[in-house]
Amino acid sequence: MKSPRHSRSVEDYLKAIYGLCETGDPASTSSIADALEIQPASVTGMIKRLAESGLVEHVPYKGVRLTARGTRDALRVLRRHRILETYLCERLGYTW
Repeated sequence: MKSPRHSRSVEDYLKAIYGLCETGDPASTSSIADALEIQPASVTGMIKRLAESGLVEHVPYKGVRLTARGTRDALRVLRRHRILETYLCERLGYTW
């Protein structure tokens, strides 16, 4: 069964959290805010929504980690973006 697509905002959060957690440490609210270039207060509400959706685990004052489902969805988003980037570069001649 195909999983539903997330909003662009949710996809941005998943990508940011995935990148920040690559070192193995949880992502802090402030590091997510920095990565997305938004205010930390804005991150708090979205983290709550992501946790309620089962995409992240949040421990107050400790940080945020993607769940298995969140990791899977983040990787799908990253793959989709990389395929599009490759197409734009190789077929249409775009440069980064």
